[in-house]
Amino acid sequence: MSNGNLISWLVVFHLIGMVFWIGGLLMATQILRADAAPETGPAVHDANLQLANRSLRAYAHPGAAIMVVTGVAMAVLLQREFHMLMREGWFHAKLLLVVVLIVFDLLLTRKVRNLAVVPAQRQQAGMYHGIISALFLAILVLVILQPHF
Repeated sequence: MSNGNLISWLVVFHLIGMVFWIGGLLMATQILRADAAPETGPAVHDANLQLANRSLRAYAHPGAAIMVVTGVAMAVLLQREFHMLMREGWFHAKLLLVVVLIVFDLLLTRKVRNLAVVPAQRQQAGMYHGIISALFLAILVLVILQPHF
């Protein structure tokens, strides 16, 4: 397999990881919003708790891991290009937003783990959903447009 072909496959898996990571996070926030409804009973709450945990464990966290591994692999294989990217402001902004997204992933994970003790708040779950969506869109814009600043 040529280096170019390997990079193409890494990009494909990087994007697949992104879909799983963001999809899993947004699914978990929607479950939290549904769980915060006043008519949610104990049985529904338990099911929501399991579903939110599964969303993070089965989709979001494996997707994040795939993104990190493929991103590092591309940086190692494309060292020269990576050093050039490290001179670009948009790339620094993208990496910063990814770190912020990781922080929100950890906060959401803690929120879901504490759901058994502290009930979900609809407004907070909506805020997480909006922030995660905005971070994703900002990262996407940076990667596609690569603005010079």
